[in-house]
Amino acid sequence: MTETVATGGLFRRPSTARRMARTATAVASSGVLVGMGAATTAPAVAAEAIDCTLGNTVDSSTGTVADIQALLNVDTAIVCLTGTFILAAPLTFNHDLEIFGLPAAQLDGVNLTQILTGTSGASLELKNLSLVRGAGTAGGAVNVDGDLVVENSQFVDNAADEDGGAIFVGGSGGVEVIGSVFSDNATGPEVDGVGGYSGGAIFISDTSTGYFEDSTFSGNTASEAGGAVFSYAALTSQSTFSGNSAPVGGGLYNALGIYEESTFAENSADEGGASRSLFYAATFGSTFVENSAELFGGAIATGFPEGGPEGSGAVISLNSTFVDNTAGEVGGAVLAEYGQIGLSTFLNNEARTDSPDEHSEAIYVVGSDEAMEIGGNIFAGSRANAQLGGSSDSAFGDLGGNVFSTPASTEVALGSPASSDLFSHSVEILFGASAALADNGGPTQTVALVGTSPAINAVPADVFTVLASALEGDLAAAAELAPAAGGLVAASDSPDVDQRNETRAGLADAGAYEYGEPDPELAATGADTVAMGWLAGLTTLLLGAGAALMLGARRRSRSPR
Repeated sequence: MTETVATGGLFRRPSTARRMARTATAVASSGVLVGMGAATTAPAVAAEAIDCTLGNTVDSSTGTVADIQALLNVDTAIVCLTGTFILAAPLTFNHDLEIFGLPAAQLDGVNLTQILTGTSGASLELKNLSLVRGAGTAGGAVNVDGDLVVENSQFVDNAADEDGGAIFVGGSGGVEVIGSVFSDNATGPEVDGVGGYSGGAIFISDTSTGYFEDSTFSGNTASEAGGAVFSYAALTSQSTFSGNSAPVGGGLYNALGIYEESTFAENSADEGGASRSLFYAATFGSTFVENSAELFGGAIATGFPEGGPEGSGAVISLNSTFVDNTAGEVGGAVLAEYGQIGLSTFLNNEARTDSPDEHSEAIYVVGSDEAMEIGGNIFAGSRANAQLGGSSDSAFGDLGGNVFSTPASTEVALGSPASSDLFSHSVEILFGASAALADNGGPTQTVALVGTSPAINAVPADVFTVLASALEGDLAAAAELAPAAGGLVAASDSPDVDQRNETRAGLADAGAYEYGEPDPELAATGADTVAMGWLAGLTTLLLGAGAALMLGARRRSRSPR
């Protein structure tokens, strides 16, 4: 496991992560803004089966890998494949390329070779393909330095000697993944005196973006950061990350992460079991269950190792659910410097610190000039420990309408609770005798309230007003890092639906689940319009304002420890 170092306080980071953070801080403080690669720039054509002809199709029953390479050598824009091809060397190309899979199309590196290698900034689109058992130095299956689009494809059992177990994207290329599966891919192991490697499934260098929609990442591993994905910015939509692991960021490692209607389950790390972000992690309508961190942030951890640029270390949560996440020290579900948590459910998360002063089953806040605002949430657990905790220089801003299983006297970190907060309501009183995640409608699982729950109608109307403009302060702070975002404000819509996209009528219920009869028409849309409004604002900031730091600076310039 990656070496950890003492930093004189709560944060103990792998030394390579410290180098990355220092590089990021230096770039940010220099005022250098780096343009981000487009995450959705595809080749000029979008192939379909009708585009496959005798001239550009290779069938494994009659053709060979050499026939595929021959098409690439003459810059064929669309190459169609059917059947399984066993490779002895990588397929190489230096032009914008789309590979389209006809039935049972598979490229197999048999654990001997990388599968696809692109150069000269060429973009690549892969559709309806399986890439398995690739073995390369950087990128077990694919290495490109242009934009990459993956659709309806599978990457299984690929391994890299260094970064990017399945895919390595260099240059300024961004990545878009839709309807695809990444399973059991791995980076190279940690090397004494050098460090580990990142991006168990995908490594995106420079300051580019990864967008992941309706996709699954499971069982991927990295020896340093990002068990599934390492990137500058990551946006997930209706995707699942499960059973991934790395010392830092079991599921994802990034500077800025937005997770919309996605599920994170059983990911593990030393810090940030599901996600580790330097600047922002924002979750809308997502569920985090049974993620674990040996140190802190069982589900999510944000912030820099030894302090960072102003505006870093935020967690924003709306209509999200955190269940059975654990941290070995603090922040059973979340560790952050500031942010806002609204209308979210925290159930049976655990922080296993031995220090009573640091109990923080749900959230631990590290000192910051900004407060962690909370409003309309449920913080509940079967243990008696405090749900909220923080360092001596941290602060919570209580917006009201929060419901706790603990007594007010236990929640010392909260300071003076809002008059609308409720305390000492057990898990059974809130959720019934069999409180558990379930499919209650909508794209992600939730924990249902019982009809007698005190969480029903517990959120005052004025809390909605505050939550509606929640991101304005956060975006303003970020604008100091990305000046072009100075005029950006958050969406003005109020959070009037729950995690399942059910309408919140009248006074809202605390937590992510609104009790009452479901609205089939609204629930069937699968789109949280309010969350999407917030998401649009933050996405504009992240993708349109430019980058204020360079995670990709780590490259190969690893220095001995």
